[in-house]
Amino acid sequence: MKISLLIEREPFDKIFEETFTSFLNDFTNCPHKVKWYHKKNKNQSKESVQSWYCNPLINSIFVKGANPAVFNSISGEYSYNPLRPWRSLIQKLYLSLSQHKITAQLMAKYVIEVSPPIEDSKNKLIIGGNTKIRLIVLSNKKVYVILKNGFDKKYLEKELYVKKNFKYLPTPKIHTYGNNGLWYSEEYVSGISPDRIDKQKRQAVLFDAVGHIHRMLHETKKKEPLNEYVKLLEKRISKNIDMIPYFDSRTKNNFMDLLIILINATKFFSDTNIYVAYCHGDFQPGNIIYDGKKTWILDWEHSRIRQIGYDLFVLMLNSRVPNGFYNRFMTLINDRFDKNQTELLNKWPELKWEVKNNKKLYPILFLLEELDFHLKENNNNIFFDVSAGLTAIYNNIKKIIDNNKTFFNEK
Repeated sequence: MKISLLIEREPFDKIFEETFTSFLNDFTNCPHKVKWYHKKNKNQSKESVQSWYCNPLINSIFVKGANPAVFNSISGEYSYNPLRPWRSLIQKLYLSLSQHKITAQLMAKYVIEVSPPIEDSKNKLIIGGNTKIRLIVLSNKKVYVILKNGFDKKYLEKELYVKKNFKYLPTPKIHTYGNNGLWYSEEYVSGISPDRIDKQKRQAVLFDAVGHIHRMLHETKKKEPLNEYVKLLEKRISKNIDMIPYFDSRTKNNFMDLLIILINATKFFSDTNIYVAYCHGDFQPGNIIYDGKKTWILDWEHSRIRQIGYDLFVLMLNSRVPNGFYNRFMTLINDRFDKNQTELLNKWPELKWEVKNNKKLYPILFLLEELDFHLKENNNNIFFDVSAGLTAIYNNIKKIIDNNKTFFNEK
């Protein structure tokens, strides 16, 4: 998630100050001060203060005269728009100006003052994130992954759990751990996501990534009574609906209404056993990158046990992109797929898409799991507004239910 969106959801300036101060203190064993300003309110810098510049639209924090190569990690993401290809030329121009040594400072919106100064700053780039901040150090090819202040340590622990227990997965290698347990460093990898490369190569990269996910699913799969899994989802979703601090009673009731409808729709299959397995949890193109030689799968912070087809549906439905989700979901339940999608479905471990009941049950479970995902992501006392993703998933699920009553009310 870009800094421009994070600022709408949370007090990112204060979070950054606290997070980066804590990291620098632990990493250098020397006290630091970090202060975030809007550029127009920036204080007169003192000689011992180092100024960093934040451009929230390209999710980057950098110093004046930064090595252009530090931007390689974000250039592939922002230079091409797969949803609106016609905007790619504009984005490339904006990106070029945002990174140029003359215009980068002018296009930045915020200034961050750090004291004492950080060494080798021109070879460093700071990137914002949903639960973490990343400090890229080009000179030693390392990335420092730092948990944001006020966020659950489980997000970091899940990343480390995957790297420890599934060593065959193509994830960056861990180098060091922070003394305070709130950061670690890993090898630096850079590349582009499959939705930003040519179609033929795109499929090869996707199927390579899928193959690694398949291995993890095969190793961790287990049968579980459907009603037990649904009870677990219901408990988690209900708890998050109740705990999100900025939900009023009407909003809570609206989400509970959706939950009840989806839970009732699973009761037609109450005597069914399903396969669950350890899933990535956010298996979208943005978390798959190709460096020209190797495919990498990143950002395992949402990994956990889910229905075995969860990662497939996130990928096929591009569910992290709200626009068009309704139509893509209708393609799923109406069983209308292209050749590559059909191959993905037919080869997915234990999904058994040819079984009629599965074509109804698994999509319903997926909607429950998407509610669970977005509600969990928004259950944080420091947030002051709901994320666009949660609003979108509510509206999309409601539209799906309202327009397909037979699907949810009959076996």
